Amino acid sequence: MKRGKNCPFFAKFLTDESEMKAADLNEGMDNTLLILNNRMQQRIAVNKDYGNLPVVYCYPAQMNRVFLNILENAIDVRVIKYKKSAD
Repeated sequence: MKRGKNCPFFAKFLTDESEMKAADLNEGMDNTLLILNNRMQQRIAVNKDYGNLPVVYCYPAQMNRVFLNILENAIDVRVIKYKKSAD
């Protein structure tokens, strides 16, 4: 995917939405992983096994931010551990 074409996607993905609506958590997680793909190429493998998650009624953008923050923190810890073991 080209960066310029994704700007509306990323803006919509993380933009605050003022109302709750039905959201597919699998899709949110996939989109989060797509955003973080460049950072995960640092020797990090992800196995996606979400199971059968139901559609939930929530604020999708806030939920996506939660996924993003959790995964970014996990990547940071993994990168730090990798760098320490390489020293």
